[in-house]
Amino acid sequence: QHKQPKLLFLELTKGKKMAATLNQVKALRSTIPTIEWRVQSFAKEPYNYDPKTSWQKPQGTCVSYTPVEGVVELLDQVLGPDNWCSDITSVDSPFGKLTIYRLGVNIEGSGWVYKADVGSATEDDDKGKTHKTLISDALKRAAAMWGVARIHKFLPKINAPADKFTKKGSFDKPKLVKSNGKPVYDVSAHIHEAFAEQIKA
Repeated sequence: QHKQPKLLFLELTKGKKMAATLNQVKALRSTIPTIEWRVQSFAKEPYNYDPKTSWQKPQGTCVSYTPVEGVVELLDQVLGPDNWCSDITSVDSPFGKLTIYRLGVNIEGSGWVYKADVGSATEDDDKGKTHKTLISDALKRAAAMWGVARIHKFLPKINAPADKFTKKGSFDKPKLVKSNGKPVYDVSAHIHEAFAEQIKA
């Protein structure tokens, strides 16, 4: 009795790990990842600013990014969960402790091939989250070495209206606002909706 091709394939490959093909590796570059947006910075209040006469308006500069969960999901979908792996190493350097993230891909005919990059954290990162930030940043940078999420290099920065300028010494941080003046609670949704044409261009 002949078995259906799909069932025969499943039986022959049961318990076996199949390496990623070169086409799958190339697809890492062309597959569009999850795209979200965050505020990179708010405009500083100009010297002697007068809201009645000045042409300058409060705004926040927004940049695109892919969350680490989106990177992991893309790797799983394109390569398969068994065809990529990673390891993390922390080393001391003149610039402080660095986190090195190696991302390996099991390629058909070549075996495991690794590419690595270093993670960094900003001064604004909460100390309790610094280690997690370093790992997340290093993972995304290592994935970019394989072509993941390179689309962000081609997406524009978006200047979105804010409720106020940022002032030195002020703890009252600006917030993005919609065209009707109401505050923005979901930056990604707001940018995708209000600036869709600018993003496409």
